[in-house]
Amino acid sequence: MELIAADPAAPHNLRPFTFWLAENRGHLLADAVRVLAREPLPTVMFCSSGKDRTGVLSALVQSALGVAEDAVLEDYARTEKLMPSDYLALALERSRRAGL
Repeated sequence: MELIAADPAAPHNLRPFTFWLAENRGHLLADAVRVLAREPLPTVMFCSSGKDRTGVLSALVQSALGVAEDAVLEDYARTEKLMPSDYLALALERSRRAGL
């Protein structure tokens, strides 16, 4: 399920992007949670970093399953701690090559 189709209007900083994602693609996030709720099979979500779209979707699914808010936030924050120190430079280079 594609949440972002290389939209040039999307901010490139995490906090503004998260708000943009909710406002502009919230309906797609809700659709994804509905699909996951209906499917009786195990699900794997993958992203190169898992911090933005996948991280938000994962947090929404955890919340829908009744996971405590503190645990959801801790899990989301853990991603940043586990990222390689050179990840930001690599992500920026990939974005430049993609024309973003």
